[in-house]
Amino acid sequence: MARFLASLEKLDWLWVDVYLGVCVELGRPAEAWPVERLWREALQPWRKWFV
Repeated sequence: MARFLASLEKLDWLWVDVYLGVCVELGRPAEAWPVERLWREALQPWRKWFV
């Protein structure tokens, strides 16, 4: 993708959407994590990658 974007010429602007998904194993439904634990243990480590 980087080579393709670098090969484009004479563009006034370019919009690129990038999506990221993270699979998180939380255990059985009876063991659902509280939202604070979900954030702290599963999502917060990825925070630096999101704007």
